[in-house]
Amino acid sequence: MATKCKHEYFCYGLYREMKEYEDYVVTIRTRSGDLIQGVLDDCTKYGIVKIYQQDTLSPFMEEQLTFIRIDDIEYFSVTDVDDDDDDD
Repeated sequence: MATKCKHEYFCYGLYREMKEYEDYVVTIRTRSGDLIQGVLDDCTKYGIVKIYQQDTLSPFMEEQLTFIRIDDIEYFSVTDVDDDDDDD
């Protein structure tokens, strides 16, 4: 049985927004202050966000898959946004 998030309305709004940016590079700031940057792969209806973090050379880190609960996210930013409104 899934428990309800104590920030239910915030999490649902964040879920709807994040769902629109799947396959974009995002930067996520957690409530504990950690920064996670990578490609947003999936945002499930159960409140789990899946991010592919890319390889880095310094400090060396192989590509990894990171899972985070949506109620642990303070905010997120999108890096690769295409501005389709200018094509008119």
